[in-house]
Amino acid sequence: MRKNLFSTILVSVLVLNITSTIGFAADKDSFHLDEVYPLNMDGIITMITEDADIEIVASKRNDVHLVIDYEKKISGLHFDSKYDPLDFEIENEGGNLYIREIGGGGVFVGIATITRELYEIKMEIPETANLRLRGEDDDYIIQNVKGEIRLRSEDGDVKISEYGGNALEIESEDGDVVVSGGMGSLSIVVEDGDFYLEKGSYTNIDAYCEDGSIEIATSLDDNGHYRFRAEDGYIGFNVLKGGGQFEVIFEDGRVSAEKAFNKIEDDDEFEAYELAGGKAKVRFQIEDGRVRLSSE
Repeated sequence: MRKNLFSTILVSVLVLNITSTIGFAADKDSFHLDEVYPLNMDGIITMITEDADIEIVASKRNDVHLVIDYEKKISGLHFDSKYDPLDFEIENEGGNLYIREIGGGGVFVGIATITRELYEIKMEIPETANLRLRGEDDDYIIQNVKGEIRLRSEDGDVKISEYGGNALEIESEDGDVVVSGGMGSLSIVVEDGDFYLEKGSYTNIDAYCEDGSIEIATSLDDNGHYRFRAEDGYIGFNVLKGGGQFEVIFEDGRVSAEKAFNKIEDDDEFEAYELAGGKAKVRFQIEDGRVRLSSE
């Protein structure tokens, strides 16, 4: 009888110890900000984020209006957890603005469900501001910027419309990037994603893609430099204005060109074309990819 009573007490104590470590998470992590920050007219805005929907609109204002709305629901049965609520490090110094996301993640031992309900960032900025953006799965919509843009993204999509600046640098892994406008220099690195340029007027282009695609529509400058490299990807080049010489070096790739392009050299791994209307030099180097040349 005493033995059975002792066993019952021991089991009760063990169950009590186990259940006391079990918790139930049912909460919301939220962050809301609506502030205005000073910025030099040619100041730099640096922003580092992850998995946000970002909209940036430039106008003739002389400051930055930043709005952040974030909500995340956390629920489930867990034995232990460590969660850091989302916060932002924001510094305004020397006429520049630095914005960096911190927290917003954690470790759960047990069963936990994290559901993002809202994560939006909206910025109204001076049209001459320069952007330095780095995101992971973020999606970007950027309008009317006339300053420099340097953007590095992993899987998110990017749309830059009515770009009036003269220096654009894009690095994207699996996302889709669409750009309209721009002049000066353009630098592109694409892995498995797709890049589209509409109505550009660039004097220098340096573009590289692995298995993705790059489609460019731009005018040509006689003194410009245009270089394209691809592995298994596709490069489409549409000349809006101007002309020049087009050289393609390839391994197992292939080239197609519209009738306006006169083939002047054809070898096993090299083809050269001329397009009347200018003296620009455009060079392509591909492995197993494809190149298509067209003109307006």
